[in-house]
Amino acid sequence: MSKTKRNYTISTTFDVKYIYMTHPEAYKLLTKYLTDKKLLKHSLATEAAMKALYKRITPKEKYNKAEEEKWSIVGLLHDADYEITRGEPEKHGMRLIEKEHDTIPQDIAYAIQAHNYKYTKVNPKSLMDWAITTCDQLTGIIAACALLQPDRRIYLLTHEFVLGKFQDKSFAKGADRATILLCETTLGLKLEEFIKVVLGGMQIIGRELEL
Repeated sequence: MSKTKRNYTISTTFDVKYIYMTHPEAYKLLTKYLTDKKLLKHSLATEAAMKALYKRITPKEKYNKAEEEKWSIVGLLHDADYEITRGEPEKHGMRLIEKEHDTIPQDIAYAIQAHNYKYTKVNPKSLMDWAITTCDQLTGIIAACALLQPDRRIYLLTHEFVLGKFQDKSFAKGADRATILLCETTLGLKLEEFIKVVLGGMQIIGRELEL
């Protein structure tokens, strides 16, 4: 009797039941994988940015506290696997979900994978996906701008100063400005307004960021 050879593929898309994740659970997961202090502060900055963006984008009558927390968790966890995927950019955002697919809700998992879409090929779809994709590297530019202030603090930093540095291509050369600019077509926020919102979110937690 002949045997039929079958080819099997492993899917990176997981069909899981609805999972709810609290902020304390998300932070515990973050610190399970990240130890670098700079990366942890970046995670907090992006969390604050996502929370601010949710409040700015969402009409008051549609505001939902649970949804706001979901956006903030995406910001908190988006780089959780950064240390364990160094040198493997195509796996950044994917490996965390592979390891924690029974822990992380599907929409949060998708946004985490999509924020690195140029490598993961998981394209952003929702406003939450595009918010994390566009604000991620902007938080780094803002942090760098804060360090240029006389007291190296973020509370007196203006969005006009950040905008000027954004337009200076020699500043923070590694930042993907083209992706940040997608805020205008995907979120409906002009760059100046986008910077203002993200900066405002980060200023609220300036002490936690040590800025």
